[in-house]
Order: sequence, then structure tokens, then C-alpha cells
Amino acid sequence: MTRAQPAWGTTVVEGEVAGHPCRLFEPRCASIAELAEEAERWSERVFLVQGDRRLTFSETLAAVGSARGRLTELGIGAGDRVMILASNSPEWVVAFLAVTTLGAVAVAGNRWWAEPDVAHALRLTQPRLMVADARGAEKSAGATRDLDGVVPPILDIGELARSDDEPARTANATNAIAEADTAYLLFTSGTTSHPKAVVLSHRSAVANVHNLLLVAGQLPHQLDADGSQRVSLCALPLFHISGVQTLLQSLVTGNRLVFLSGRFEAGEVLELIERERITHWAAVPAMAAMVLEHSDLGKQDLSSLQMLFMGGAPVPPELVERAREAFPTVRHTVGRGYGSTEAGGTVALGGGRTIEEQPTRDGLPLPLAEVRIENPGPTGEGELLVRSPAVMDGYLGLPPEEQPVDADGWLRTGDIARIDDAGFVHITDRIKDIIIRGGENIASTAVEDCLLRHPAVADAAAIGLPHPVWGEEVGAAIRLRPGTRADADELSAFAAERLPGFAVPTRWWFRPDPFPMTESGKVRKSALKAGWPARDGAEPR
Repeated sequence: MTRAQPAWGTTVVEGEVAGHPCRLFEPRCASIAELAEEAERWSERVFLVQGDRRLTFSETLAAVGSARGRLTELGIGAGDRVMILASNSPEWVVAFLAVTTLGAVAVAGNRWWAEPDVAHALRLTQPRLMVADARGAEKSAGATRDLDGVVPPILDIGELARSDDEPARTANATNAIAEADTAYLLFTSGTTSHPKAVVLSHRSAVANVHNLLLVAGQLPHQLDADGSQRVSLCALPLFHISGVQTLLQSLVTGNRLVFLSGRFEAGEVLELIERERITHWAAVPAMAAMVLEHSDLGKQDLSSLQMLFMGGAPVPPELVERAREAFPTVRHTVGRGYGSTEAGGTVALGGGRTIEEQPTRDGLPLPLAEVRIENPGPTGEGELLVRSPAVMDGYLGLPPEEQPVDADGWLRTGDIARIDDAGFVHITDRIKDIIIRGGENIASTAVEDCLLRHPAVADAAAIGLPHPVWGEEVGAAIRLRPGTRADADELSAFAAERLPGFAVPTRWWFRPDPFPMTESGKVRKSALKAGWPARDGAEPR
């Protein structure tokens, strides 16, 4: 049943969440179930697209209602955990919305996990049910062979998401969901160990969406039901915070979501922009770079694209400029931002002239986000702390002393940043990504940004390698652009003109293949370090 009064206030008040002070909107929605109510107004619009498949909002909501009924029949209720292990698809959307609007907890498993990580996630989260596609079910079967007492039944995601007309199998969204109730668990990338499960509440999901829609001028009461529909390319995985964020925004605003047919492929992105008339695309920098390097770039009509948003990893200024040249219709609206799973989504946003004036800016904090720098150094840099109602409730299973959220609600992000006089956040590095050579701290992103300015360099990763005297020396993994040439001497001289002497790489690895990546599109530096050649060259040891 639709609310009589809108719950999308623009007034920010000081409040409290779980004993922590923070900013809150007043009034506001309380749950994902209330967000789903907003989708009813878009009834006949197309909502989900994958290949030749098209589902309207009404068809999607009908499938969600049926799926809630099936979950209820299986004994799933409020607070029960349901793991979803599947690729991006309309079925994934239906399963996620069915679980969360029922008041249960969606455990968004990473579709690219190896079996040990699936087994770890099952032990950690103890789901009552797993919903999977064929490949997810196969991987789960292998992962559960050695588990004792934590093996849930597996339901085919297509069966759960199949809509039917049986009234008895349709369950309404619960009215008993509270803001503080857990909505879903997402997992960190886990580059050096098993992934951590991030606990996110309905309050977190709603606050993140409310923040973004207010800044964009897209709150429900600001939208014209007869206006043009935004068409968003969802190339990021739905089991990450960026995917959930895009899904929930589209649910509220009536946007169309277009999925890739499978894993990321730059040529398909170009085809979809032309065929589906994509207007908005959010990408990690590595994805954008692959599209900009693709041989088909320039062969399609890309004039529909209005917004290209890049985030999730440092965005080199050169990449922003290349994107402007390739997509002239988004020349003044190329966006970038900063956020994290632990922060519940986006923390800061920037675009247009604010990026053109200072391309190192990662954006202004959103209305509910408070940011500060802990123990800033002479340049104003230090660890970035964030507080907002979107911040996670913690890592599942970790004791209080190991949680990165303190007693006042401040999240230690693990990112090095500075905040300029205009309030813009500049992310300069990750704490764990600093190379220490002879007592000198070297920001790996500074080395990478320098090397990326060389016209022959397509990708660069700076890594601290063990050194018997200096402790660490700077190693640079390099992928050259097709048809170009450069060697270690040339790049060393290039870097020496732009970096302090101690920051110039002394080890080089020229790789013909793309770097190993995490599922969120970041370079897996642990894998590069483990495979570094004994001698400079292109063959791993």
C-alpha cells in the first residue's frame, strides 16, 4: 500500500543511530520495502534488460511478490539469511528484492569466488537457504563437500524468480521492518585473505539512496512520470555496493537497467550504448580504460551517453581527459567519486567543472556524510574518517576491538586523503599501499599516475618489493599500448623528471596481458607481487 505522505525530506537534522550521533534526513523512508513501493508508479516502463529479455516494473514487482511467497513456504522469515550466488540478471534483482522486502537478510555472494571462499562465506554467514544459478550451484556443491552442519538447501534462482498467478504464493512486503534491521551482507574484495562480510542495515540502504537522489535533483516528488527515462548500463556486479546502489536508485526513479550478457567485455559495452541508447554508465577506471582502448571505439553512435561516472579506484586525470575526447556528449559531466562497501556506498561526488578545475578531486561529501582527517601531516594528509547513517554496522563475526567503527560512529576507511579549503576530498593512497624505501614513504598512486602520463603506457601498478638495504624498492608492472614501444631506461628517465629520486622504480615488469584484477576492478597487487619475475622481464617465476 502506498504511503499517504512522501518520505523524502530535504531537511538534515542531528540524530542518533545505534548509539552513534550522525546526520539524518527528516522525513525519510525506513526500509527497502518502502523504496519498492515507489516503483509502483512506473508500472508499464521497462525496468530490466538483458539480451532480448525485457521486464517492466509491474512484471518485476509481480515476480518479487511471488518469490516472497515461495520463500515463506520454505520457512524463510524476518532475520533469516539467504545467500544469492549468481551472475547479474533480472532473476538476481527479483531474488534480492524478495529477500529484503520480506525482512530477511540477503547474503550477496561473489559470483567469481573460488570454492574455498564460498565455503568460508557459508561458515561465516550460516544462511538457511542458497539461491543460485547453474554455475553458482555447481561451485557451491564443491565448496560444501567438507562442511559440517552449515550446508543450506540450494534453490535455482530461475525457479524462485518465476512469476505466477497463484494468489496463495504471493506475499506482501512486511510492514514490520525497522531502520536498524539488517538488510544485506556484502563482502570486501579480500585481496590477501578470505573476504569479510559487511553488515548493512535498511537505514544504510535508504540513506545512501536518499543522499544521491537529493544531490541529483531526482527525489520522487521532483520527477515527471511522463518524462524521458534514463537508461543505465549496469556493468558492475550486483553483489557489490555499487551494483546495489544502482539497483535501488533505479527502483525509485524509474530508470531502465541494462545488463551485459556475461562478464565484462569492452566491445559489448560499445554495442549496448548504441543499441539500447544508454544515457548513464558507472564504471571503475579499468573498465573505462578498456573501452577507450577498444578497436571498435568510434564505429558506433554513442551520442546518447550523457553521464560517465568513474569510481572504486583512483581515477588518473589523463583517463578523464581521454573519456571527454571519446564521449563528447559527456564532456562537461564526466563524474568521479569516492565511497566504499564499509561506508554503505558513495561518500563524495564530483563532476563537470569541479573536476576540470582540479582533476585530483574525488568530490564533495554528500549531505549526510561527515568527513575528517585523523592526525594530518604537513601536507594535510592522513587517514580519512567517515560518519553517516549509511556506515556499516560492522564486520560479521569480528570482535569489537577489531571493528573499524569507533564508539562515536566514525569509520576508519584505511584511505589516505586530504580535504581542501573548498571541502573537496582528495584520495591520495591506501594505507596498506604505501611503499617505504629507506624510511621514505612513497605513495604508489603517485608513481602510477606519473607513469600513466607516458604516451606508451596503458596501465601501471607500483609495488613495494623486498630490498636487502632499503627495506623495499619500487617495482613497476607495465602494460604498453598496442603498437607502441618503451623500455625500462626510457620510463626511468621519464619518471626521474617527475618524481623524487627515491620514488623512481628500480624494478620493471613489462606484461603483454592485462593485470590480475579483483572483482571490483582494482589491481590485485598481491598476485603481481607473488608472481614477480626473478629478473626484469615478462615471465613470472
